[in-house]
Amino acid sequence: RLEAATKQFGAPILMSGEFVEKLSDGNQQLCRKIDSVFLVGKAERTNLFTWDFWTGPDMTTNHAISELHLLTKKGSRSVKKEGGNPDESDPVVTPYEYCAKFEDGERAYEDGDWTRATSRLFECQKILKEDYPARSLI
Repeated sequence: RLEAATKQFGAPILMSGEFVEKLSDGNQQLCRKIDSVFLVGKAERTNLFTWDFWTGPDMTTNHAISELHLLTKKGSRSVKKEGGNPDESDPVVTPYEYCAKFEDGERAYEDGDWTRATSRLFECQKILKEDYPARSLI
């Protein structure tokens, strides 16, 4: 049932909410809810989660753990560009901050607040263009 949804969301892995609840607290924090859907054969909605921040832009390579804290974001704190001038910097956002923004957009999507949902999800797309789940909800 989840295989078709995996392709639809462009996520390397999807997990049901039931599965995520059985993970350790530490592993649950690494999961991101991307939607709530009706799966074939189920009478109730199933929450879908992914664990995609470990996957690189082409979905065949993995980010190094040290790279996970450097996602580009306008208007946040900044870090010096490698080899750049001291005043040249790229704003960054932590994966936690990114997930909070995505979760707000996903929640607005589920609530039918299309203005807030599209605003947050477009912000996510500006930060991380490779995030297909954000694009699929827009």
